[in-house]
Amino acid sequence: MGSFAQDLRLALRRLGRWPGLSATVILTLALGIGFNVALFSVMRAVVLRPLPYADAERIMLLRSQREGVSQDAITQQEYLFYRQRLTRFEKLALVWTFKVNLTGDEGAEQVPAATITADFFPLLGVGAVAGRAFGPEDFAGEEGMVVISHGLWQRRFGGDPGILGSSLEINGVLRTVVGVLPSGFRLPTDFGVGRSTDIFLPDRSDPEAVGPVEIPPGGGARGGRYGLALLRSGATLEDAQAELRLLNARLTEKGIYPEGWRFTTLVYPVAVAIFGPVRVALFILQAAAVLVLLIACANVANLTLSRAEARFGDMAIRAALGARRARLLRQVLTESLVLAAVGGVAGVVLAHLAIAALGALVPANLPRVAETGLDIWALGITLVTMVVGGLLCGLIPALRLSSAQLSTRLASAYRGGPGSSPERWSPALLVVTQVALAVVLVVGAALMLQSFRQLLSVDLGFHPKEVLTCRIFLPYLDYPHNEARVSFFEELVDQVESLAGIERAAVVRLLPLHSEITPWPVVIEGYSSPNDEPIEGDWQAITPGYFEVMGIALVKGRTFDSGDHLHHAAVVVINESMARTYWPDQDPLGKHLGIVGSQNRSTVVGVVADVRHNALTVPPRAQWYVPYAQVQRFVRTPLEMTLVVSTLSDAESWIQPIRDQIRMLDPRVPMAEVRTLEDVVSSVTSFPRFSVFLMLLFAILALVLATVGIYGVISVTVHRRAHDLGIRIALGAAPSMLVRRTVGLGLILVGAGLLLGLGLALLSARLLSNLLYEISARDPITYLGVALWLGIVGLGATYLPARRIAAVDPAATLRSE
Repeated sequence: MGSFAQDLRLALRRLGRWPGLSATVILTLALGIGFNVALFSVMRAVVLRPLPYADAERIMLLRSQREGVSQDAITQQEYLFYRQRLTRFEKLALVWTFKVNLTGDEGAEQVPAATITADFFPLLGVGAVAGRAFGPEDFAGEEGMVVISHGLWQRRFGGDPGILGSSLEINGVLRTVVGVLPSGFRLPTDFGVGRSTDIFLPDRSDPEAVGPVEIPPGGGARGGRYGLALLRSGATLEDAQAELRLLNARLTEKGIYPEGWRFTTLVYPVAVAIFGPVRVALFILQAAAVLVLLIACANVANLTLSRAEARFGDMAIRAALGARRARLLRQVLTESLVLAAVGGVAGVVLAHLAIAALGALVPANLPRVAETGLDIWALGITLVTMVVGGLLCGLIPALRLSSAQLSTRLASAYRGGPGSSPERWSPALLVVTQVALAVVLVVGAALMLQSFRQLLSVDLGFHPKEVLTCRIFLPYLDYPHNEARVSFFEELVDQVESLAGIERAAVVRLLPLHSEITPWPVVIEGYSSPNDEPIEGDWQAITPGYFEVMGIALVKGRTFDSGDHLHHAAVVVINESMARTYWPDQDPLGKHLGIVGSQNRSTVVGVVADVRHNALTVPPRAQWYVPYAQVQRFVRTPLEMTLVVSTLSDAESWIQPIRDQIRMLDPRVPMAEVRTLEDVVSSVTSFPRFSVFLMLLFAILALVLATVGIYGVISVTVHRRAHDLGIRIALGAAPSMLVRRTVGLGLILVGAGLLLGLGLALLSARLLSNLLYEISARDPITYLGVALWLGIVGLGATYLPARRIAAVDPAATLRSE
């Protein structure tokens, strides 16, 4: 203990003699450690923290997939069929998510809700923290029980235990609260939407009714249902997938699936369903932070190596006086560990500040990101990083200063010689490593930046500026008939448009880039499908003025007006993709289309520009628009619509006036999901923007550290060879020639680092490919551009210290000799 305390005091004393160097080392390590701890904290909050379910690794999510559609819902019939026949799962539950209106003395509020089957809570291993969860009687007995979330209990009822047994008015129906779920419990589909499901209702469907799939006319999205399954112990995901493929074939044979729809069932672990590509992106960002730390450690090692030049004499004298090599090694490592410890403490402070800064940058819809913070795990990572970083930074200098050839190297140093081969090449190898790692980061950042620019340049098909949006859901008991629903929304649009400062208003079934839309099979008169391909298109219900509010360009014909009512001629407007697909080289105006299952046909009266709906990266599909007043010709008029309002300025300032208009029409109808259209578009690009920002930040840090490393190594080389260079100049060597040779040495190091780095970047390109849009992960222009840019930077970092050679005084060199 005494020798350790002595080493510690000596280390602190020596570090105090080099305040500038020590501060540089501490700052460098703090940057590397701080960013790693901050990213690890985000990683732990988002993907590493256990999910709030028992046996989460065995829980699978089930969805259907129809050919040509990314995902579809599991129907009641599919669920019942699977429950009776699946052998690879212990339990199976069906979840149906939607929105409900919660009314009462506290006012009207739209909240997320779900109906669940009997195995739902046992499958997830979740019970109530107050009251009880559903029992068998709730699924077979009298209707009217509800379980609420802990968040709703606290937010709306202040955690009042008297809520148990009381009634809630949900969509105009009174239901009795029987339980409250634990804090932090969420549905798998809640993690990416920023709000948890608050209302849980028992699914009381007939448990024995297994008939044909209930496909609404047109066969589009079959509700917001999905399955949850608990994989049987010993079974594998591959076993479950194989069994489901067999059952899919039997579903078609039995007529439960419509012939020709080619359904299959998707099954994947619930963690994959929750985190998806976010997990890959965060791991890549964490790996980038680790690369920055490695570059920082290499830089610190080179800095300490340069300081070691001044300590050869001291170490040689101590070795001559009998100091053992292990003692010298321990002393040097102690100094590095002290620097790493101070850098680690500074890194924790930096990580705390970085987490606070990231709070403004991280997208709110990133799962569990609000739970990010420094915890015992983050501090543990800091401790490990400090020790490993200290050893990485100090091991090479320690081995050199404690080597057995100190006396020989001391004499070489006094003569101005270049030292041994390892002494010359260890700094060079560190620089090559720095440059190579910097290349990997800069290439990754350049690719992601170009991808992000491509994403921002996508033509949305609409103009989001100064447009306010909100979701409105009409309770079924108050609006049971189609006419009442149409009347409400038409009157709402009229009242909103009467406000001074409002340009136009309209309602739409599904808002682009906010709600996923799935295609419906359609009948196109005069068109036959080649190769038996499906004839389908996405459908939208809108009121007149929607295209004008959204700034969607009219290409041909007309849009809707007040004359397009239920008792007038049925009309539709189609987009350009639908016109190109089904009426190539023809004028679609005056053509007719309908939906499968309906005898009604509508006339095409207009063609509008394509709109990106499901995602920026998903090309527009065939889409057709029907007037909201005419929807009941095909399906029941939707109760839930989105109000879109075009304002002259500051869309957010109109939230309260519009809310007042809705209350005047019906105080029981809440205004939900209030956002500007610009916010909707921004949220789509929020995670790519966050990823690009961090990659650019890491790339800049890596580039700065690598530049400093190159500069430092060349500076040390010139300093160590000053005596030799002075003699050469005295003997007639041209300083310019010596400068060129020194620059050549630096460029060799940079070139070796570039080649190694480009090779590593190519090997890691596959990891980035899923995060890129409209650019290859092996784009040659990007790689050549990065190589050229880093080559110029390396040349500058090499040339500046090389210029000192011209200032070497040969007379002073000879006098010292």
